[in-house]
Amino acid sequence: MRINFKVTLIVFFIILLSVMLVRYEKRATKRHYCDFRVYYHTAQTFLNKGDIYFRDKEEVTPFKYSPFFAFLSCPLGLFPVKHAAMLFFIINFLSTFGLFYLSRKLFIDKPLDSKSAFFLYFLTALFAGRFILQVWDSGQINIIMYALVVLSLFLFSKGKDILGAIFLSTAILFK
Repeated sequence: MRINFKVTLIVFFIILLSVMLVRYEKRATKRHYCDFRVYYHTAQTFLNKGDIYFRDKEEVTPFKYSPFFAFLSCPLGLFPVKHAAMLFFIINFLSTFGLFYLSRKLFIDKPLDSKSAFFLYFLTALFAGRFILQVWDSGQINIIMYALVVLSLFLFSKGKDILGAIFLSTAILFK
């Protein structure tokens, strides 16, 4: 019986997403010093037309990002914290795969067979795994920023300079 690498990989990532999502949802809603909680609190403050840089309580660390990022994260404030945490995690999770996929497209122009692609993605995940898991666990924005930068480089390489510049400036304006 031959093992299909694509199916195995998809099943593995669905299980990984499920386990990490449940773990993240339990931690992010309780931990006030999680980066996600800063984004969430700022989104609610932004929607209530408050000062995003002022904290009346020490429960959440101060917001230190750009107002543009506060604007982009304001949809999170429309949801209860549990749902917003899950949505943010899923965006972060999908950005990781976007980052891997676009990096391969940017640096390896020729098509890869499934075993070579699996080996490439496996090694990338192995060497960057600790960083990726830490970003997912603490609710940071870094992977989303990196995915936007790689997307912009990919678009620049395809001659779509205006679109590439939009995504690059978006990544830069996050922090």
